[in-house]
Amino acid sequence: MNRSKVLILVPPLSSLGGVALHYKELKPYLKDNVSYFQVYKTKKAFNYYKLVFNYICFLLTLIFKNPSKVVVNLSLKSGFYSKNIYIRVAKFLNRKIIIFIHGWNVSDESLLETKKGQFILNTSDAFIVLSNYIKNKLRSVIGDNQKKILLTTTKVDDCLLKDFDITCRDGIIKKFLFLSRVEKNKGIYLALEIFKLLQRDYPYLEFDIAGDGSAVEQIKQYIIDNAINNVNLLGRLDGENRINAFQNGDLFFLLSESEGMPAALLEAMAFGLPVVTTPVGGIPDFFIDGQMGIMSNSKDPMFYYEKIKKMIESPKLVKTISENNYKYAKEHFYASKVAKSLQNFFNEI
Repeated sequence: MNRSKVLILVPPLSSLGGVALHYKELKPYLKDNVSYFQVYKTKKAFNYYKLVFNYICFLLTLIFKNPSKVVVNLSLKSGFYSKNIYIRVAKFLNRKIIIFIHGWNVSDESLLETKKGQFILNTSDAFIVLSNYIKNKLRSVIGDNQKKILLTTTKVDDCLLKDFDITCRDGIIKKFLFLSRVEKNKGIYLALEIFKLLQRDYPYLEFDIAGDGSAVEQIKQYIIDNAINNVNLLGRLDGENRINAFQNGDLFFLLSESEGMPAALLEAMAFGLPVVTTPVGGIPDFFIDGQMGIMSNSKDPMFYYEKIKKMIESPKLVKTISENNYKYAKEHFYASKVAKSLQNFFNEI
């Protein structure tokens, strides 16, 4: 089997983004033939010197480390062309290019038809994607069945659950959890409306909202204006605080308008939380409505109110969902398994 060197272009691993966290947690499980090259973004003119320096370092890394394959991380949005120079340099030096597409906005699919978009697709030797929709769309655009496309997932760090015991889940729902960027398009307002409805019948319910984002201040005011009780704004959580949030939660909300494969949702499942979500990105590729929680496109709070009310009244059902989610996540989403799948794919290209 080919164990040639692979170089992955990653954001600074100290940054807070999901892609950086993804590779930071995968690193211990990847073989020593895989290395990282950190790519810095800049929008300020005086930082362009840093960008040029980054290009020079990349060129030197290709020459002296001599990887045969370069993995470039992109999202289909306004910055889709941002790694164009890295791709051109790597291709000029006859390296194979693997494009890993993390985010995908349907409204930006026209970018694939542009001259720069076609260059990226035609230059690349293989692709990694996070949903069947992206895989099928990409295949229809590139039309080259010789180019391999790996359908993968984001991951759950194996170490995250080292002290977690699924038997602690008794099926009783007392606390809701939202853990993501606090943005309107993540469904936070809808989640609060659902929570308020349920509080009329179950005033003991609590709602932990964890994360930062542009809508934090608006959400604070919304909670006050609508007299919603028992809502805890926790800010961004990392490390033990993040683990505690999952352990203390009983039902996880992520009603996004668009996603790739949200790591927080996979982590929630790994901690045995039933999930309330939408069929976007890679979620519908594996999520089974009823068996893993609730998945719907509905924007009606009453729809979710009725569904969750039944769950609250059925601890035995909730306990079964918790066990299903825990087992499924362990079999499919652990970082060690995701890393092994990526490693095998790199060796095939």
